[in-house]
Amino acid sequence: MTHGKTRILLIVSLAAVFLLAGQLEAQVAYYDPDWAPDWFKRCIYPKQWASWDFEQGLTPAAWQKNYPQPQQVPLLGLSGIMALGPGFLVADNSNGLTPAFADFAVWMDNVPRPYFFKQVWFQFDARVAAAGAWPQISEALLGWPPNNIVRLVQGKDYYIDVTPQGLYQVTAYYEIWPQPEWEKISWNFLIPEGAALYVDNVRMLTQCNPIPEPASLVLAGVGLAGIAGLRRRRTV
Repeated sequence: MTHGKTRILLIVSLAAVFLLAGQLEAQVAYYDPDWAPDWFKRCIYPKQWASWDFEQGLTPAAWQKNYPQPQQVPLLGLSGIMALGPGFLVADNSNGLTPAFADFAVWMDNVPRPYFFKQVWFQFDARVAAAGAWPQISEALLGWPPNNIVRLVQGKDYYIDVTPQGLYQVTAYYEIWPQPEWEKISWNFLIPEGAALYVDNVRMLTQCNPIPEPASLVLAGVGLAGIAGLRRRRTV
């Protein structure tokens, strides 16, 4: 065999190896996070998730989707006295003389599945610097742009866990239909005077489903509420 033929075979072999490696990488690129609920891990339909630890500012620390369409990275925005700290969000009203408003919101783009239910799950960790000075919390899930028709279906779950580290872990769950172009979830806080709220480990996931998750049929509907009115349960 001549050197020319050997070189051609080598190039073809390397190309085949790189092609196979690329295919394997494409197959294993998506993964479910360990913190995701089991129903999300079971889903075989379009889904995505993102998490923020604020070590990279407001850019997600991780973002995954199991479908190939181009899509915008989820956005996180702040308003009021909510600000970016070193590795967390902070709403500092420790020197304030009156309560102050603070909020953060996340926008997550959608894959077009207008006749599917959309399941949305959101979670974050929080602590308050002043003992006994919990802020009032309200939250809302909105379709975006605002002219999209979105209605809540099958209830909503909203609760607080106490983590082993002593943090309060706030979790919310929604089902909506029809799907909007974006989901926007906004968390609004009224920070008491003399208190500071710290937020970390923000997590959001969404998935499409042709039918609602059976477990959601027993979710308790909870409206906008203050922190004192929420169910509290300890993390096992």
